[in-house]
Amino acid sequence: GLNMQGKFEDSIPISMRCVTLKPDAAFCYANLGEALEGLGRPADARKAYEQAISIGGYDKLNASAIGAARARLANIPLEHAKESEPPATESKKFGTGFMVSAQGHMLTNDHVVAGCRTLATRDGKPLQVLSRNTGSDLALLQGNFAPTSIAVFRTGPAPKLGDAVVAFGFPLPGLLSSDGNVSSGILSATSGLQNDIRFVQISAPIQPGNSGGPLFDSSAYVIGVVVAKLDAIKVAEATGDVPQNVNFAVHWSQVRAFLDEAGVPYQKEISQRSSTTSSTA
Repeated sequence: GLNMQGKFEDSIPISMRCVTLKPDAAFCYANLGEALEGLGRPADARKAYEQAISIGGYDKLNASAIGAARARLANIPLEHAKESEPPATESKKFGTGFMVSAQGHMLTNDHVVAGCRTLATRDGKPLQVLSRNTGSDLALLQGNFAPTSIAVFRTGPAPKLGDAVVAFGFPLPGLLSSDGNVSSGILSATSGLQNDIRFVQISAPIQPGNSGGPLFDSSAYVIGVVVAKLDAIKVAEATGDVPQNVNFAVHWSQVRAFLDEAGVPYQKEISQRSSTTSSTA
């Protein structure tokens, strides 16, 4: 409504709060882009519209917002959008992935591979994208090499609240251990933000670079894919309190459905035993 009235300065903080509380809502970014565009900030507006489009239209509201963002993005001449941007440079993006079949299939997050021109393992082996699902934030890759080991997925009874979980990944490359990092916690909730059933909430600490890594149960079987952490600074600004150990992984049902749809011959077993955290990693 503020955008319609031309009150773009007043609209910005509301749109930013919307983005903080609903990071997977395309309409939040579309509204933010409209406000930025109204304030004469085409470069920032373009980024907001592009973010809205990247989320994907997983419901009617998001699909409508994405359509509006595409239309407004088309009206921003690229040369104008670049006026306030620094010269483009090549950059690297890092994340974690894990092998899920003997044929070289690798699983990671969609946001890890989004926007990448080339993909490769840490030792330079090239990877190609086979399938992506923006809604559940999953991507299936494949390399032309035989993995030394592959993950095993949990079947049988579903994990319960309070069950132990272990996250593994390669966060903050160049700063933390290149051998990978292990963190443990519990399954805090079987849904994500605002009861989003595509995700689960975990207390195992994660850092940038953990995205795409496996989430294990106490039997060392995969029950999810690490995806995100709650932005403590933004939540503190919005609520006045700092959240602690609020992190998320893609729900096991979403992960297995994604692999089934892609026809990946992954291994699965019923979880019946417990193992130590060191043996899980």
